[in-house]
Amino acid sequence: MTDTKSAWLTSEERERKRRDFIDSIGLIMHDNKVVDVAWGSPAFKAGLTKGDTILGINGADYDGPDSLADAITAAKSPSTEPISLLVMSGKHYRTALVDDHTGLRYPHLERTGSTDGLLDAILKPRS
Repeated sequence: MTDTKSAWLTSEERERKRRDFIDSIGLIMHDNKVVDVAWGSPAFKAGLTKGDTILGINGADYDGPDSLADAITAAKSPSTEPISLLVMSGKHYRTALVDDHTGLRYPHLERTGSTDGLLDAILKPRS
């Protein structure tokens, strides 16, 4: 895992108009709507569900997915404060406290040896 998105994920997010925090706090956003929540993730434990609308973060207005990314980064250790989200579920408002201090995380492939890996063989140009 790394705190930097790959070019592919950046392109995928732009094309689908979504932000992927699934490996960070466990959710995927479209604008201010929760599209998906990973089972057992910090977002799941905070009670977030698909269809919730995020209206505020840490006492301020929700200003797009970059504001959530900033909050996730700010909550990284040594901080002990959870991320406070003002959430609308249906017609009800509530505060969800996302207790995660690992920061932004994105999957990243790395070679773990000096020999060609299986992906090298699969992706090798064919003549």
